[in-house]
Amino acid sequence: MRIFIREHLKKIFKLYFCYYSILISISFFIINHNAFAESSFNKNSKFISLNKYGDYLAGSYASQIGDAVYAAKYYKNVLEVHPKNYELKIKTIKLLLIAGKVEGAKDLYNSLKDIDRTEEIIKIFGLTIDLKNNNYSSAKKKIDLVSNEGLGRFLKPILKLWIYAGLGDEKQINKLINEINVNSKFTSFNNYHKALVYDLINHPDTENVYETLIESPETRSIRAIQSYALYLKRVGKKDKSLSIVNSYLKQNSDNPIIEHARYNYFNNNTQRNIISINYGFAEVFYATAKALSEAEDFALSSIFIRLSIILRPESSVSYVLLNEILEQRGKWDLAIEPLKKIKPNTPLGEYSKIKIARNLNRLSREKDALKVLNDYLEINPESAKVYEALGDLFRSQKMWNKAVDNYNKAINKKRLINQKDWRIFYSLGISYERAKKWQEAEPNFKKALELNPDQPLVMNYLGYSWVEQGKNLNEALKMIQKAVMLRPRDGYIVDSLGWAFFRLGEFDDAVKNLERAVTLEPEDSIINEHLGDAYWKVGRFREAIFQWRRALEFGPEKAAIPKIKLRIEKGLTKI
Repeated sequence: MRIFIREHLKKIFKLYFCYYSILISISFFIINHNAFAESSFNKNSKFISLNKYGDYLAGSYASQIGDAVYAAKYYKNVLEVHPKNYELKIKTIKLLLIAGKVEGAKDLYNSLKDIDRTEEIIKIFGLTIDLKNNNYSSAKKKIDLVSNEGLGRFLKPILKLWIYAGLGDEKQINKLINEINVNSKFTSFNNYHKALVYDLINHPDTENVYETLIESPETRSIRAIQSYALYLKRVGKKDKSLSIVNSYLKQNSDNPIIEHARYNYFNNNTQRNIISINYGFAEVFYATAKALSEAEDFALSSIFIRLSIILRPESSVSYVLLNEILEQRGKWDLAIEPLKKIKPNTPLGEYSKIKIARNLNRLSREKDALKVLNDYLEINPESAKVYEALGDLFRSQKMWNKAVDNYNKAINKKRLINQKDWRIFYSLGISYERAKKWQEAEPNFKKALELNPDQPLVMNYLGYSWVEQGKNLNEALKMIQKAVMLRPRDGYIVDSLGWAFFRLGEFDDAVKNLERAVTLEPEDSIINEHLGDAYWKVGRFREAIFQWRRALEFGPEKAAIPKIKLRIEKGLTKI
C-alpha cells in the first residue's frame, strides 16, 4: 500500500494512555501498601516511578516496532527522573545512535561510570569518540576493554592495528600483523586492512599484499581494487593501474558502487582511498555494518554505519549503505535523509536522486518525487536512468501514456542496449498493454526475451496476454510452464499456468494449478476469480460461488466488479 500512515505512532499513544489508565486503577492498591510503594518507586530504586511509567512503556513499544527516534525520546523522559538508571542509559545510547542523534548519545555516554562493565558496542562508541578527537592513547586503553569474544574477536585485532598506525608504532604494527592471521577465520579481511595500513605508512610490501588480495575472487572486492589501483597510479605504475581498473571496474556496469569507484579513480586528487587513520577505522566499521546488514541485524548494522560516518562524514558509499539498512526496515521517510548528503554531480548522485524519488512515491508524495527527477534532468538531461525512473513513477500511478513516453526517451538516450536492459523493454511492454496498445506492446516483450531468454516475469506476462487473447495457446502454455519451473513459488505465474489450462479446456489441470496459486497468493482478487471459474467448469458450484465472493472482498478493479457479481448471481453457464 502506497499510502503511508504512521500507525505505529497511534499505537504508541494508545498504549501510553491505556497503561496510564491501568496504573491509575492500581494506584489505590499501591497507596494502601505504603511499604511496597516506597521500596518500588523511590528515586534511588532500579524500578521506574509511577509518573514516568507511561513514558517507559511507550518507549519499550516504540523500540519493539523499530522506531528508534520515539523510543529514545520516551526513554530520555524517564532518565530525567531516573538519571542513575544504568541499564536504561545503555538502551538509550544505542537507540540514539540508531536514530543518528550522535551528540545526544555522546552526552549520555559521558555520564556513564564503570565503562568496563558495559556492552561491547558502547565501548566501541567511546573508542570512536576518542578517534574523532585523534586521541589514540585513550583509544588504545578503550580497545583493551573490548572482549575477545563475539564481535570483539573479529574487530579487536584490526582496531588495534589501526590504533598502532595512529600512534606511529611500526614495531607493534609488524608484530600484530604477524599474529592476526595465525589460525584466523578472517584472513581476507585482515589482509585487506594490512594492505591499507601498509599503503598509508608507505611500507615496501604494500604492492605484494594488494596483489595477493585481488588474485582470488574470494578476496577481491571493489574497495580493494580501487585502493590498489590508486596506489599503483601514485607510485608511477599508471599502465598497470589503468589495466586493473578496466579489468575489474568496467564502465557501464550498471552497479552504482563500481561507477562511483571509477569516478573516484579518475577524479581523486589525493590518489589514496584511505587518506588518514580515522578513514581506516571508518572502513572497518563500514565493512562490519555491511556484514551485519546482510545478516539482517539491522540495529547493530545501523550503529556501525553511524560510527563509520562519524569518522568519515563525506563518504557517499556509507550514506548509500545507511539508506539500504533503513529501507530494509521499511523506514522510507528516514531512508531519504542520508541520500541528500550525496553530491548530485557524481554517479552516486544520479542513483541517490532515483532512490529518493522512489521513496517519496512510496510515501504517496508523487509530486515531490516528480520534482526530484525533473530537477536532476536540469543538471543531466542525458540521463537514461532518470527517464526510466520517471517511466516507473508514471506506471505506478497508472499513467500509461506518460510512462510510455519516458521509457522510450530512456531507450533513445542509451548508447548501448545490452542484456540488463530487458527490464526497460518489459516495463514499456506492460505500459503499452495497459494503454490497450497491444500491437506496440508485443514487440517490446519479445525484445525483452531476446535480451534475456529465460526471464520468468517476461515469459509469464507475454504468455498470459496470449492466453487472454486466445492466441498462440500452445506456445503460451510452454512459455508459462518454463516460467513456473524457474519460479515455482510465484503465485501470479502459477495462476497464469492454471488460466492457460482453463483456456485450453483442460479444467482439471486448471483447478490443480489455480488452487496452488490461491495458496501462494490467497488475497488476490483475480486469482480467486479464476479459481471460481475453474470450479464451476468441473461442477463444484458452491465452491465456485465462495471463491467469487472472496474475489469481491479483495479489492478487484472497478470494471471487474459487475462481472463477478453476475457470476455469483447466475454462474458461468448463463452468462
